[in-house]
Amino acid sequence: MKCLFVLIVVAAIVVLNDCLPANRGGQSESGQLNTDEMCRLPPKKGICRAYIERYYYDVKSRNCKEFVYGGCYGNANSFDSVQDCMATCQHIK
Repeated sequence: MKCLFVLIVVAAIVVLNDCLPANRGGQSESGQLNTDEMCRLPPKKGICRAYIERYYYDVKSRNCKEFVYGGCYGNANSFDSVQDCMATCQHIK
């Protein structure tokens, strides 16, 4: 019975670890997002298979572009709308 309990706890930890959000990137040691670094991150689809239209800031064109986000393990350069993206990143040169 004790082995079954341990097995269930280990399985729960593995499942919960996969469900937790990944580090969004661009964070300083204090945990605060650094907007400049965040906006310079490349778009990251992630490993999941969802089809979510998102926007990332492209430093070269100085515009926000659409990309498909898979739903998990992306990064901080991912916005719900072009307006949110530009409001956050348009000052980046």
